[in-house]
Parts: sequence; C-alpha cells; structure tokens
Amino acid sequence: MFLAVGLFAVLSACSGKHPTAPSPGPTIACPADMHVEAASGQTAFPVSYPNPTIMGGKPPVSETCTPPSGQPFDLGTTTVSCHGVDADAREAVCTFAVIVQPPAPQLSLTRFMAFGDSLTEGKVSMIPELTLPASYTLKLTDMLRGRYYDQQIDVINEGLGGRKAVEDIDRFDQALDATHPQAVLLMEGTNDLGELVDDNVDPVRDALETMALHATMRGLPVFLATLPPQKPPASKASLVPELNGKIVTIAKLRHFNLVDVYGAFHGDLTLIGSDGVHPTDAGHAVIAQAFFDQITARLQVPDARATASVMRIRP
Repeated sequence: MFLAVGLFAVLSACSGKHPTAPSPGPTIACPADMHVEAASGQTAFPVSYPNPTIMGGKPPVSETCTPPSGQPFDLGTTTVSCHGVDADAREAVCTFAVIVQPPAPQLSLTRFMAFGDSLTEGKVSMIPELTLPASYTLKLTDMLRGRYYDQQIDVINEGLGGRKAVEDIDRFDQALDATHPQAVLLMEGTNDLGELVDDNVDPVRDALETMALHATMRGLPVFLATLPPQKPPASKASLVPELNGKIVTIAKLRHFNLVDVYGAFHGDLTLIGSDGVHPTDAGHAVIAQAFFDQITARLQVPDARATASVMRIRP
C-alpha cells in the first residue's frame, strides 16, 4: 500500500499533474427469483423479467442475460445468469431463478353431497346441527381444497346419526333437492345391520341401489362406498363383508364409482372405536383418503393429472 502511494506521488511530481485514480468496476444486481404458472397443456411458458440493475464501471456498460427475457422457459427451475461489462472489459455477474410451475390441478366437478348415517355425520352423539372434527367429510374437504387450490370445493354433509338406508330414500331425494350437488358420496347401512333380525342384507343393498339410481337419473355421478369393518361389541360385524360384497356387485353392474372403504382399512381394527362400529379420528382419515383417491382418479381434468403431484394424507 505504501509503495503504491509513493509511486502515485512520484508520478505526480514528474508530470506536474495529479493522475486520476482508476474507476471502480461495475456491479450488477439481479431481480428477485420469479414464480410463474404455465397455462394448461403447456410444457414451456414465455417469461419476461426485469432488467438487472448495473452501477459503476467505465461507460459504456453493456448487459446480457441468458436465457434472455421473453423466451420460453421449461417447467421447473431455470437459472438466469446476467453479465455486465464496462469499457475496460471488467465484468460483474449475478444470477436468479425462474420457476415455472405446472397449472393448478382442476376437478371437473366441485360440489359434493355426502349422504349417510353417523359415520358420515362424524359423531356418535345425537346433537343436531353439529359435525365433529372427526368427520371424514371435513378431512376430505381439506384434502380437496389443498390439492385443487384454484377452485372452490364444497363437501356438504348430509349424514344423520341413527338413520337406516331402508328408511332414507325420501330423505336422500330431499337432500338432493336442497343441496343441488354435482356428485354424490354415499355410505350407509351400519344401522340397518345392527337391527336386522333375519340377517338378510338384500333390503339394505336394494335401498342403496335405489338412492344411487335416483342420483344418476339426475345426471349425478355416484361414489358408492363399502362400509368400514366392525369388531366386538358390535353384534353384526360378521354381516359387513356380506353387505359389502353386494355393494361391490351393484357398483359394477350400475357403473357407480366404487369407493372400497373396507379394503382401505386393511383389517386394522385399531381404527375402529371402542363401540366396535364408529371409526376413530384416524379411521375417518382413512375413509377420507379412500374417497379422495377415487374423486381424483375419476374427476381430475386430464391435463392437470399429468402434471400435478398427488397429495396423500395418512393417519
């Protein structure tokens, strides 16, 4: 440092002039990272970004960025590198990211009516106008809204504790008239089994088939669910597989969307509460996941399905 100062002084004395100190080189500041969403069906999206800010350097100072603004960017993250070069060929460099996200996934239908008994209602108690946080419908709503964040998703809970399928056809029709859904989620029959005298599950099957047909005659897709497993002290646990087998058969014959809730439990009876019938909170999460998987498979718009990752919630 002292040598440089001394040399500066000698040059000043010899020339009789004070030499000009070299100007600082250029500095460059890139814009912040950019997040953009591609349009449906696009795998690359044109992105225009602000110019970087260059300060200092000996004029003229040029700037270039690669890839240039306005060019198509592929889905994912692309690093943009910007260079500033002054008249003395001094260079400054900065980078930023352009993140092109796939389009928000879309459902073709967004308004669902969930119909059934206390397993749909989400509680054991008979307090009216109350749906406890355990309800699979609340969990399903959160899951659907989390995935299809660009749409308004509604799951209307028409579960009512103590009801039987064989007595619920009129209530089902009234609920359709009142809620105007675009699709129906149907899971009922638990109370029917508990009160059967002759162990004949055919009337329960017939009632479920009738309700589902009433919905399809209105042009509504039906997601028909098997019942979750039961355990002691439930007195009719052995009839659940029999009824479920008939539910599977009518779903195939009538082209209903089958939601295999029973299969989703994988025989894990710890997901059933102490009464042997009602699922635990974790059990309701399993039911919600089963409906979620079928709704996604059947109703997600194909362009979105190809690009969006599937959100899964496990108990």
